[in-house]
Amino acid sequence: HVDFVIAYHDPDVVLAGAFETLVIGHDQLVPVCKPDGAGAPLFAFDAPGIEMPFLRFGDGAPISAPLAALFEREALGARLRTVYANALAGALRFRARAGDGVAWLPRSSVQADLESGVLVETGDPGWVVDLEIRMFRDPKASNRMTRTVWSFLDARKGAPLLQGM
Repeated sequence: HVDFVIAYHDPDVVLAGAFETLVIGHDQLVPVCKPDGAGAPLFAFDAPGIEMPFLRFGDGAPISAPLAALFEREALGARLRTVYANALAGALRFRARAGDGVAWLPRSSVQADLESGVLVETGDPGWVVDLEIRMFRDPKASNRMTRTVWSFLDARKGAPLLQGM
């Protein structure tokens, strides 16, 4: 019983029900870790055969779904050893900042850490995963206010409201 849901969109997930969606922004999942004393990634993927400590989203966390294709395409699964799992990006960010491993996190949630040098990107630049941020609604469960909000956002197509939140 909600008017709207805002979520990262995974094109491979089919939702039950007849929902309408609008793209309202974009973000990226970026591989990050704590830097070493010289500012380089503490966990670098440049040494073949080394398992990286992996801070992953917990089972069932929808944000992890877009990573599955990347991990399969780049054969990363064998290079990652899960040391911590949590459904919350903030908890993974905390552990990455502590130096516990590598996490793919929304750029929007780590941008300040990247700019200040608290975290650094690691791995191949091609391992960044683009995300759409969408708003969902059930058109049968709307009222005047929700239709007004939806119409306003629909008229702004092509001008996302959320860029890297």
